[in-house]
Amino acid sequence: MTLEEKLTAAEARIAELETQLEAERATVTTLREQLTQAETSQAEESALVTQLQGDLKQARQQHQDAQATVERLQSEAKTAEARAAEICASVGVEPQPVTAQGAPETGDLTEQLKAQKTPAEQTAFWRKYKDKILGH
Repeated sequence: MTLEEKLTAAEARIAELETQLEAERATVTTLREQLTQAETSQAEESALVTQLQGDLKQARQQHQDAQATVERLQSEAKTAEARAAEICASVGVEPQPVTAQGAPETGDLTEQLKAQKTPAEQTAFWRKYKDKILGH
């Protein structure tokens, strides 16, 4: 190989390496952009995680507060029957026996009236429990 051939081969090799260098530089630039995007995404994710942890802590505190309120209200709560009895006693009225739907509790007496076999028994029973059956 002559000197000129060696020079031409070297120049070709230099051109090839310069092309390869440019390709590698483009790859490095792309990788740096991807790294920047990844770092930005990581920072956003970190901020979001911090915010969600704060929201979770706040939600847990609200849950505890609500649970404490429920427990307090349950411990202070009285049944509707007990309240009605207190109100009736405070105004001097005797409470009437009624069901939760507001109907007088006459079911047992009505059944007993129906169980009477003769008209005379029915009449006697009616006269005895008429006021209770009618809710007077």
